[in-house]
Amino acid sequence: MKRIYYKVKIGYEKDDFISIDDTELAKAVRAQVQGGVVLFKEGSVSGNSIISIVPDWNRVMGFKRDYKLQGEDYDRIGEEVINEARMALDSAKMGVSGSPQNQAIGGPMKTLQDNREDR
Repeated sequence: MKRIYYKVKIGYEKDDFISIDDTELAKAVRAQVQGGVVLFKEGSVSGNSIISIVPDWNRVMGFKRDYKLQGEDYDRIGEEVINEARMALDSAKMGVSGSPQNQAIGGPMKTLQDNREDR
């Protein structure tokens, strides 16, 4: 089983994020919802500045931070890992808000099929 990493997006440029592992996911979601300052292993951020929390597939797969994922990369990640990341994020949302699909904290994640259709 691969460790799952997430991007805590804090801006609109491609490098405006802090990468966290699954052990920090719940506190990232909590900070986003409550607006407080959160301390991560790789830095700190105000919860009000968190735009989104999404899987960091580059780090999961060991790719460089600026590498642009291609279609075959999503195939290599695999449906099982994608589902695991989705369930962990939904669980963190449920722990904070009581609802895994709360639009105020990101809404449902895209499926592997959605990613393929975006190409």
